[in-house]
Amino acid sequence: MARTIMKFDNVQMDFSTMDNIKHFAPVYYGNEDILFLRPDKPRPATSIDCNGEIWIRVDPENGEVVGLEIDDFEATFLKRHPELAEAWAEEKSRRH
Repeated sequence: MARTIMKFDNVQMDFSTMDNIKHFAPVYYGNEDILFLRPDKPRPATSIDCNGEIWIRVDPENGEVVGLEIDDFEATFLKRHPELAEAWAEEKSRRH
């Protein structure tokens, strides 16, 4: 499979690494209402804005996808995507 790399404001993203997200753990910061999906050991990254809802975290050195960030997760994102609200409620209750 060919490697697809796209450039966003001086940051390149290697789309062949998007599957990395499947292996990331959710980390929620309730005080800031931010959900991160990231590897066990966070890595330095640059954020690429996707439609103002999601930020894809990319290693600036090689374009590898190293995380995902969703701001205003419960206040806004879940209201726009209610199909995810039930899964999030289960995940959140499992963690407490």
